[in-house]
Amino acid sequence: MTLLFYITISLFWGWITALFAQKKGLNPRNWYIAGILFCALAFIAVLFQRKKNLKIPNPVHKPELIPIDPPQRENLWYYLDEKGQQFGPISFQALTIAWKNKKIQGESYVWNEDLENWKKFKEVLKITTPKI
Repeated sequence: MTLLFYITISLFWGWITALFAQKKGLNPRNWYIAGILFCALAFIAVLFQRKKNLKIPNPVHKPELIPIDPPQRENLWYYLDEKGQQFGPISFQALTIAWKNKKIQGESYVWNEDLENWKKFKEVLKITTPKI
């Protein structure tokens, strides 16, 4: 009965130690074994471990803004914000930055000298995401 009790307690401490180790970004399997062998001592050791910084890599392929008519890339652009205030003239690169900063949405109106009237952003420009 004493041996069964010790095994149960060891498995419990192994499980608790592995759980806390996983939350801190440590290898839970190794800490599970340490928890079984050293019980509360391994658990205390995990508590004093620093949390590893789990870095999520930035996506390699970011969306790009492309004019439907490629020569329009060289034009100066104007756009209207949600309040109807006009901005411009700006380069295509500045227009792209405004889009990335969410100053321009798909329903925003844009214009350049090749367009007869103001058109919705999504009608004149397309967003592409390079395939991986």
